[in-house]
Amino acid sequence: MRRIQLFFTIHLLTAVAALALSYALGGRLQWAFGAILVGGLWYTAQFRGAQGIETILFFVFALAAAAGFWIGLPPVGMLLALVATLGAWDLDHFSQRLRLVERVVLDTGLGNNHLRRLLLIELLGLLAGLAGLTSSLYLTFWMQLLLVILAVYGISRLILFIKNELK
Repeated sequence: MRRIQLFFTIHLLTAVAALALSYALGGRLQWAFGAILVGGLWYTAQFRGAQGIETILFFVFALAAAAGFWIGLPPVGMLLALVATLGAWDLDHFSQRLRLVERVVLDTGLGNNHLRRLLLIELLGLLAGLAGLTSSLYLTFWMQLLLVILAVYGISRLILFIKNELK
């Protein structure tokens, strides 16, 4: 459980630092302090075991990252903040589920398996996001539609694979 808490804290600090630094570099110090304040609120809520607020705070961070993209802040910072926020949200939910169990057997490796999968998905998401930010391809509507269909199919296969692996 401590390892999950440590990784949650690292993810949350990364998200807050990426947002705050990007907004500060863009000359929007109020938004940077707001990101720090919301991050502190999220950490406090998670530390106290509050439930339900993490989804709202996730959306606040995601909207802040989207707004940063929209107003022209460094896109790599916004991408890093979004990926780290998603990881923090997932780890917050995972630790809440672990708290509901009366006794967690640490020898099963449940937390290690979850962390391994999460870090793999985050790495793939970060690499795909960086590829999207650095490439300048022009695709027709039909090519875009085909890529969306392939992505949805691939994600559905990945979800089925993970569900079967957990059985």
